[in-house]
Amino acid sequence: MSYIIGEYPSERRKMTKGEIDQIVALYRQLFEQHQERAEAINYNWFDLMLEANHLWLAQKDEAIVSMGFLIPNQKPIITETFGGIHDIVTDKEHRGKVQNGQSLAEIILKKMIEFAKLHRFKYLELTSAPSRAAANRLYQNLGFRPIAHANMGERGATNLYRLYL
Repeated sequence: MSYIIGEYPSERRKMTKGEIDQIVALYRQLFEQHQERAEAINYNWFDLMLEANHLWLAQKDEAIVSMGFLIPNQKPIITETFGGIHDIVTDKEHRGKVQNGQSLAEIILKKMIEFAKLHRFKYLELTSAPSRAAANRLYQNLGFRPIAHANMGERGATNLYRLYL
């Protein structure tokens, strides 16, 4: 099974309604207990997200089956660029599937790390619910270290990870 994995869209074209519908379906899986968050994703939201951020996708037969956002940030006064990784999700039908011995999420994360190093980011951060055991293991296996744990009220608990580059 072969996947196309990379930053999307490289030419910054507008996403089609069909592509956004596929991504909303992934968000529904990510936010199983918070469907209202997935329902808030729409065409206008994606236009805004793509303006200054980077989206990586894995596609199989033109279907979007895995994704993740990298959002560059810069600390005021200090010219230190870092990034936030958000919404890493793989469709349930494609989890555990491998390409070159790696999961789709792992490949996407490695591409984000490569991009961050190339653009001289100081570090990357991401959060993950403690209940997402496989995701937490993956992040730690890639070198992300836990730096905080927080209770987010109705949204539940989260772990904050950082990877120095």
